[in-house]
Amino acid sequence: MKKKVKNKLRNVCILVVDKSSSISTYGLTDSIINYYNYFVNDQKRLAEEHNQEVLVGLVTFADNAHPVLYPVPAEQVRELNRTTYIPHGMTALNDGVGMAIEMAEPYENDKDTAILIKVITDGEENQSKTWKYKLPETIRQKQDLGNWTFVYEVPHGKKFNLNRNFNIPLDNINEWEATIKGVVETQSMTSLGLSNYYTARSAGARSVKNFYEVDVDLSDLNTKKLKSELEDLSPNFKTFQVDKEMPIRSFIESKGYLYFIGCAYYQLSKKELVQGNKQILVCEKGKKQVWGGDKARQLVGLPTDGSDAYVEPYNLGDKNLYIASTSTNRKLVRGTTLLFDFKVRKNKVPTWVDPDFATV
Repeated sequence: MKKKVKNKLRNVCILVVDKSSSISTYGLTDSIINYYNYFVNDQKRLAEEHNQEVLVGLVTFADNAHPVLYPVPAEQVRELNRTTYIPHGMTALNDGVGMAIEMAEPYENDKDTAILIKVITDGEENQSKTWKYKLPETIRQKQDLGNWTFVYEVPHGKKFNLNRNFNIPLDNINEWEATIKGVVETQSMTSLGLSNYYTARSAGARSVKNFYEVDVDLSDLNTKKLKSELEDLSPNFKTFQVDKEMPIRSFIESKGYLYFIGCAYYQLSKKELVQGNKQILVCEKGKKQVWGGDKARQLVGLPTDGSDAYVEPYNLGDKNLYIASTSTNRKLVRGTTLLFDFKVRKNKVPTWVDPDFATV
């Protein structure tokens, strides 16, 4: 009897890109071109790493939606440039997304295929005709099929309206700033999200509701693993109980120490965006050891390539996760603990001493 050959998983990924005049007004034309080309290269790399197939498509929108590329294998996709991407006009956002849906519909009944519609816009809908009113219900219907994922990158302040009106999961929406730095940051978040998406597909998922969220699972991380992989930094740290909400700088100074960036690690107690440059520490509940070092982010599942990641305090087991603070006014949560690196400044320093003259 012939052994049945398992079909390769296939992904149809269509990027819907804003091409309205504000893109050029903000000086973002080259940045968005790079964003798209990076997106395609990520698709090629991840499909190969996960032994999956990927078809990539592109829709742009300004006064009208335009089908630039119908889904083709990623290796056949040509890069965008200033000849093929020229921002102008208004924002027919809904028509752009609707056109992407029409492109992907021929693939939706294939049990081995999942569909990802990825949208980036720096503004709001103001020009659509065909899909202006019917898009929200269509998105709901497609998501109910179980193999469609919709992911949006929108301006600050638009996330919750999009969630409410279109039923897009909150963790599939990223708010970004319309600056060159903002494009680089959201490009990093997209790269992380694609990695999450392909990992989920390999595990059997046909859609995701947490595109931008990293699942940090410490429940199986035992003491032996901590000892072998990380450094015991306990002698460097004091542990303080947070008995009331207050800014992190005020809290440290209330303990008689001078606060400076990098000296304090707050306990993860709610969903957080953990920046890619932040160090982390791990502690076992009820024990005094503080574990950290260069391998800490990798060990707990955070990205190590400089990418930011949303993290939930679930699946921590008997561990606590601490994040380095790079703020002077972060409000500490009552009932949590804070780790203070007092070895960096060996002596207590009065709060009135100028940091430039503090003892090192």
